[in-house]
Amino acid sequence: MSWRSAPQARLPQGVRAIRRIRTQDPWEPFNRVVFQFNDDFDNAFLKPVAKGYQAITPAPVDRGITNFFENLADVRNTVNNALQFKMARAATSVGRIVVNSTLGVLASSTWRRT
Repeated sequence: MSWRSAPQARLPQGVRAIRRIRTQDPWEPFNRVVFQFNDDFDNAFLKPVAKGYQAITPAPVDRGITNFFENLADVRNTVNNALQFKMARAATSVGRIVVNSTLGVLASSTWRRT
């Protein structure tokens, strides 16, 4: 039996108070309005733009853009690893950034010439 489905009488007094606090969310009405706005905005604007982008963007260009943003994530990982003094991981990330950036620039210049 989970703690949520346990009868109130069987729970200690402190647990009953915690259970009451966890089930009450004073921000719930506001959160529901924000969620509905975000959902409507996504359906009305963002999904059509994304579908249009997918329809007109060639696969190699789309892959190049994806690779670019993945490379940016490696920069964030490098900083994070360095701040945690995980220098081996930071060095690996730097190496990956250098290799990916170099190959990406070479690949895009080769692609532009063809």
